[in-house]
Amino acid sequence: TDSVQTGPEGSFRFALNLKETGFYLLRTGNGPYSILIVSPGDTLNLNWEPGQFPEQVVLKGPEDAVLLHEFHLRSLKRKTAVDSLQLLLESHRGDSLFVPLTLQTDSVFRAIWEEQREEGSRFIRSHPSSIGCLIVLDFTFGARKVLTLDEDLELYKMADSALSAQYPGNRHVVSLHSRITDFERDQKLAPAR
Repeated sequence: TDSVQTGPEGSFRFALNLKETGFYLLRTGNGPYSILIVSPGDTLNLNWEPGQFPEQVVLKGPEDAVLLHEFHLRSLKRKTAVDSLQLLLESHRGDSLFVPLTLQTDSVFRAIWEEQREEGSRFIRSHPSSIGCLIVLDFTFGARKVLTLDEDLELYKMADSALSAQYPGNRHVVSLHSRITDFERDQKLAPAR
């Protein structure tokens, strides 16, 4: 589904003909988006007030969808805090407050980053068979991945093992398994180079 029109009260409804579990982005206009997990036969109900998307969306549906939605909302709050700090720094670029502010905000940036890493790790350890792990493993802050194969291979393998059993043949899970296999092969070849 590319787009839908809302009814007079702002409501909408659509159906997907799914063959496997997948990820979908829901966006209003050109603003931020919400990530949804949808499996064949699922029904999701999302409610929010105008102007509060996606920060105040209430999602009712399967546990996997709700878990990822909650992770995404908390991550969005962290990204908003980082964006605010960056705007503050930019507003002082070139003046005498820039260097002291940079030093002060650096520790705040690091704390937010570590909080995001901890939440991603906790999500995977607590819900390794949730297909939402795929989004958590690929989550980025700016251009930088929060969890990486280099630093977090154990988490990748934990999710891969659980997801391969839960979703055999799912293209997203197969792709994760291939990435891990390629990474491990490259790591074994690296010392020989």
